[in-house]
Parts: sequence; C-alpha cells; structure tokens
Amino acid sequence: MPFTNSTLVISAWENERLIGAVRVLSDKMFRSIIYDLFVLPEFQNKGIGKELVKRCIEHFPNSEWLVQTTEKISSYYEKNGFKVNNDVFLTIPCKLFSHT
Repeated sequence: MPFTNSTLVISAWENERLIGAVRVLSDKMFRSIIYDLFVLPEFQNKGIGKELVKRCIEHFPNSEWLVQTTEKISSYYEKNGFKVNNDVFLTIPCKLFSHT
C-alpha cells in the first residue's frame, strides 16, 4: 500500500465509503509534495479535492508545496494556489515502473 510510508494522508468518506484521499511526503518544514490526490468521479466538482489540498497545506503552512501533474489537469492545481515552475526537473525513474 503506497500510503504506508507517507508523511500525511487525509481522506474523505461518505458513511463507510472512501470517496477521496490525498497523500503527501514532507520534511514538515521546508518542502512538501503531493503525490496522489483522488476523488471518485461521482463526487468530483463538489469541492472535496480542494478541501483535501487545503487541509494538507494547513498541516505545514510554511512549507514550499509541490505537485507533479500533467498539463491536462495542471489548471486544477493552479486554481488552488499552485504556480507553474519553469525550473529544470530531473529524474531517475523508479525501477518498478521502468520498461527494460
């Protein structure tokens, strides 16, 4: 389960049903990164994702917040206060997801 080693996980429930969650890795001071944010399709556009992101930022309010996303949904994060960063982003792919 990917949430096991996360710094922060906040979830949204309707009765006993998980309808949304956000997962964060953070040093709790300087940098915090949203790695996963999901809301079930039938619950989208109701402010649930926005509230999940807001609650994350409230946990570490002085931290720099980052999220890696696609162009298709980047405007969602921009509406929630994130700004496009034009710095160079380098990566070494995870061996679990590499196609060799």
